[in-house]
Amino acid sequence: MTAISRSYPTHEIDVRCAATLPQMSRDEGRCQLFAGHDGPHAVMFTHCGRRLVRTWRSSDPAHPADIGSGAMQRPWMYGYPVPAWFESDADRSR
Repeated sequence: MTAISRSYPTHEIDVRCAATLPQMSRDEGRCQLFAGHDGPHAVMFTHCGRRLVRTWRSSDPAHPADIGSGAMQRPWMYGYPVPAWFESDADRSR
């Protein structure tokens, strides 16, 4: 799933993947990888000050897995995107 959109008047082109995690807002749960990537979808977030990457596959989005951002085999982010959300221990119910 891919989506390319333009933002006016800034003329920004959004080429992130359109895949999303279920039961999350589109802004938070949207795959942060570029359209056309290979492998699992991924979104970066911060838990108690530690940056994590939540990955999932289109065939099974209801069962994501969390890994440390350094565990990916190749760089998955370009331009150092901002974490999609920040959470504390109390927020872990997501």
